[in-house]
Amino acid sequence: MEPNQLEPDAVPEFKGRIVQGLRDAVMLTDLTGKILDVNPAFERLFGYTRDDIVGETASVLKSGHHDLAFFHHLWQSICKGMTWEGNIYNKRKDGSILMVEETITPLFDGGGQIELFLATMRENIMYGWQSEKGHKVLPQRDAMTATLAHDLSNLITPLLGSAGTAKMKLESGDDPTDEIDRICTAGQRAKELLRQVLAFCRHEYNDKRDPVSISHIVRDVISILEADIADEITIETEFLQNNAVVPGDSIQLHQVLMNLCTNSLNAMMGTGGALKITLENMVINNNSPYLGDLRKGDYIKMSIIDNGVGMDQESIRRAFDPYFSTRSDRGAGEGHGLGLSIVRKVIEGHQGKVYLKSSPGNGCTVDVILPNGSGQAMTQTQQIPVAVLPVRFGTIMLVDDERSIRQMGKNMLEYIGYSVVGFGGGEEALEFFLNQPNDFDLIITDQVMPGIKGTTFAHEVRNIRPDIPIIFISGFANKFPEDALVTLGNCMLLSKPFASDELLDAVRNLVVE
Repeated sequence: MEPNQLEPDAVPEFKGRIVQGLRDAVMLTDLTGKILDVNPAFERLFGYTRDDIVGETASVLKSGHHDLAFFHHLWQSICKGMTWEGNIYNKRKDGSILMVEETITPLFDGGGQIELFLATMRENIMYGWQSEKGHKVLPQRDAMTATLAHDLSNLITPLLGSAGTAKMKLESGDDPTDEIDRICTAGQRAKELLRQVLAFCRHEYNDKRDPVSISHIVRDVISILEADIADEITIETEFLQNNAVVPGDSIQLHQVLMNLCTNSLNAMMGTGGALKITLENMVINNNSPYLGDLRKGDYIKMSIIDNGVGMDQESIRRAFDPYFSTRSDRGAGEGHGLGLSIVRKVIEGHQGKVYLKSSPGNGCTVDVILPNGSGQAMTQTQQIPVAVLPVRFGTIMLVDDERSIRQMGKNMLEYIGYSVVGFGGGEEALEFFLNQPNDFDLIITDQVMPGIKGTTFAHEVRNIRPDIPIIFISGFANKFPEDALVTLGNCMLLSKPFASDELLDAVRNLVVE
């Protein structure tokens, strides 16, 4: 096949219509690897301007981390008309190395011949990079860690505060129900945050969209923020739509608003000011300035407005880039640079858009526009009122190397009538079971423990009592042996973290009264 040599001016469609607005870096090459064009995201990711890179070959990005066999397989695949996907180390203009997730797609002419190669790239944030001197640096992981620590602190703070208040109320004879509800809510949000972090690492995303009261989320976020803001900062709301409902994921939207509000509060730190959150209806039609970004229809616009230090135009342009921060004074654990990148990802996943308006010294306004779901019925979270659960009978063996989990399970199950015998490991539990195999009606075992694994323990137990039901609990549910549940039968898997009602449901499903 003879290479088709194309000059940069021969690709106007690439430049104008297809890729200029994409967040992923995009590179167009001819069949020899000569770079014909790149988009702005490529310039930001690799540090080259378009004028720097056009005319060079793609080998300018080689890091030296891959051997000839790697590139031979890559070229062999794409020259046969197949799309190549994989992780690859590339080199920036400054010499630093980064890992990118890359997809290279052959483009065909009207005669069915390969004409060009289109490569799309995004940084793999689970990898660090090396400087030219070989020093290992992990800005991506540092940013993710800081953001996660920030979100967790927003969950742990009300949890600990409510627990302390509940304890004081109990000591004084007052009703601690409100505080206990807040503890349960914070725990549920922490569980969902962990699920999303794991999904993010595994590139899995939840597209479930239930009707969510955005008004309720705003009030809830404000109640959390007001407990910890400086005296010189005030928070106010203006709801032109009092019962605003959007189709979405309530946990994700809660985190989005918390992130945006925290950024605004940080911008006013030391100087004081006002944070204002507004909600209003919006209709996008032929005359709307948002038409093109969003489809025609009814929307809810949520605005987060502050009168902090503001941002210049360059900062606004880069604000939603991963890891970008306007603050040079951030210490470890303070950065939220990853946050705005995820904010945009979440909102666009909700079929919405985020817009940022600011100027130096004049504060900042973030408009979040989401589809209006006011016609949808609200879903209510189902909770099991423990106090009225029917009393159960039977004896359960609970095996977990984490004492707090054993104690929680023991307390809950004994409260509703079961007898529970706890063990800190599979070997200890197995020795006991060998001597008294008929004393138990159910086994609950952790999967990952020192000594023998839960599945190994379960097989040994089943050799003695083939009929005994087993519940596995694991913080690594995605790595649990897929065939174990089928092979063993009469068992189930419960992912950590789990709430008390989930544990009780699992027990009721397996124990025959």
